[in-house]
Formats: sequence, structure tokens, C-alpha cells
Amino acid sequence: MSPDQCIDYLVRDQRRQSPLRRPKPESAGTEARYPPRSQKSRMLNALPLPNELTLRPVTDADRGFMQELFASTRKHLLSLPLPQQQVDQLLEQQYRLQHSHYTLQWPDADTRIIEHAGKAIGSVTLDEGETGLHLIDIAFETSVRGRGLGTSILRALQAQAEKHGLPISLSVDRQNPRARKLYLALGFRVNGNSGTHESMQWQPTTAAITGNFHLPAFSQ
Repeated sequence: MSPDQCIDYLVRDQRRQSPLRRPKPESAGTEARYPPRSQKSRMLNALPLPNELTLRPVTDADRGFMQELFASTRKHLLSLPLPQQQVDQLLEQQYRLQHSHYTLQWPDADTRIIEHAGKAIGSVTLDEGETGLHLIDIAFETSVRGRGLGTSILRALQAQAEKHGLPISLSVDRQNPRARKLYLALGFRVNGNSGTHESMQWQPTTAAITGNFHLPAFSQ
């Protein structure tokens, strides 16, 4: 497969994740930006986190960390029969495509850096709607995976959603059986399939909320 064919395939794969709204690819010299914003997600603000975990807003200064984190979750690109420089270019492009996709599809989403004892170890992106929460992305550095940190954050998020009778939805890559197994163990159920990804949803045990729902103001 040539580099151009690889790029074309990966762009089409990225777009298949969201058939309704497709991001416009950014130019080669355009950097993903994280404009200053308030901590929008009151759910994340109120999240009770164990094990010295904390959340803080992502900024432009975190761009290098976010790119490295993204690359660590794309091992399939590292196995492509391409020179390292071209693989790096593909990773850069895919990172920008994902960023523009998230910004277009969920303009009000809140991205936080996950820290452990003051060191950045991952990120979480959540879109908080009136009738439900959508977990857009959660990722950890390779060195801390398998320690139950993701499970801790997901359970804390479920506890907050339970208080307000809100479901949580997400999308998982079908090539990521480990994440899929975790979500199933936490009570998520498959409710859709795009070919490359499965849509999953967790339902609270409290009575379903109908109509518009407004979250109470949490103390900062």
C-alpha cells in the first residue's frame, strides 16, 4: 500500500465513525488548537476521583502530550510498511482529523487532562447534554494501563450519572476488544454498529428522564 493509499484509507475510516457529520481535513501546517474555555462539564467538576487522580482543563501547552497519547493508541499505524517519517506524518494527520472531528461533532465537549500525583497520564473528553452524557474519548499512557484507573473514572462517572438519571453513551473501535470487554463489564450494552465501531450505552437504574433536564449548579 502506498503512502497516499494509506492516507486515503485512514481518512475514510475516520469519517465512517460519524456518518452524519464529517470534519474537513486540516491543512498540513495547521495545528490542533485548544482555545481557553471554562470547565464546562459540571459532571467532571464533581467527579469523586480516587488514587490521587485529578482532572484539569487541556491547554495548547498539552499538545505534545496529547499527540503522544494519541499515537500510543494507534499501534496499527506503527505496523504499516512505511518509513518512520511517513508513519509520523500519518499519525500527525490522524491526530488533526480526530481533533477537528470532535470539535465539529461535539462543539461543547469538555476535554480534561488526567493527572496522577501531579503527572499527566491520560485524557478524557465528555459531552454533557440535557438528556444524557456522551463519553467521546478516554485514553491513558501505556505505562499506566491495566491498573484500573480507567475503571475508577468510569465508575465515578456512572455514579454521578446515576444521581441524575442520565444515560452514558460511547463508541468503541471493534479492533479494541480490551476496551469493549471493560465497557460490557461496567454495564454498557451494544446498541449500534457502524462497521468499524460499535455504539454502546449504559442506563441508570433510576427512572428514565423525559423531556429537557437541567443539571443543578455544582459548587466549584
